[in-house]
Amino acid sequence: MAYNKILEEQDITNDILFKEVMTKRKDICKEFIARCVPDLKIEEIKIIEREKEISVGTDHRKLRIDAYARGNNQIYAIEMMTYRVKSIEKYARYHQTMLDADLEVGRDFSELKDSILIILCTFDPLGLGSPVYTLETTIKEHKHRRFADGRRIVIVTPKGIDKAPIETKPIVQLLAKKPGNDIFTKEVQGALKTAKIEPDVRRFLMDQALRDQLMKEEAQRIGLAEGLAEGLEQGMKQGVEKGLQQGIEQGVEQGLAKGIEQSNLQHVQLLVEKLGITKQEAMAILNIEEGSF
Repeated sequence: MAYNKILEEQDITNDILFKEVMTKRKDICKEFIARCVPDLKIEEIKIIEREKEISVGTDHRKLRIDAYARGNNQIYAIEMMTYRVKSIEKYARYHQTMLDADLEVGRDFSELKDSILIILCTFDPLGLGSPVYTLETTIKEHKHRRFADGRRIVIVTPKGIDKAPIETKPIVQLLAKKPGNDIFTKEVQGALKTAKIEPDVRRFLMDQALRDQLMKEEAQRIGLAEGLAEGLEQGMKQGVEKGLQQGIEQGVEQGLAKGIEQSNLQHVQLLVEKLGITKQEAMAILNIEEGSF
């Protein structure tokens, strides 16, 4: 496996690198926030935590935030999302609710800091084709009047680069893996290059690449085995009319057509389970000699 090439290809959407850059480069983290909420005045960031964990009790689901920062009157949580969740709306709701969980006893609710949750996605979670979605609470009967609870959710996607606000466009391009040539993007790329040569980061990236490769190979093996079993099952059904052996051969051919090139114990177990045959019969179908495993 060409690990050096794999490392070279990793960008800001990589979870490890994203957290490393956001927490080691306060200036870049602040710029990310400012570009995602260009209408807000971003105060000096005083605290940056990597994978901040928030929990309201041992029986409740904990929350780990990729990058967490505080200003005098604001809380910022930044998440990189590379996978789909069942409900982005509920996901965002839980995250933002948990940001308010640290109000100390005796403090007035008016002392809650404004919370800005920024979710950077490698896809469009709402499917509406927008590069940026800004979500705030409004009053239904007075749609132009905000309900000033201090909450804001910003979702940035790789879609519609040409429609992106000028301030946010570099981030949209990074998510789309089409980085621009502006100063901010060059700063981010430089920070990524520096992060990649850090021994601990490099080791984590290597481990991640190996796990991803092993998971991919395992998924391929399972998919190929299931494809063979499905083909054999269909072939055996056809074999009722055309002859069992011909049906099995056709099933094998259909399975092989899906890319089966090797047989192993997992294949045999799948055939035994799917077709209700013995291990020896499965091995005979797969042309595996006794004692091979």
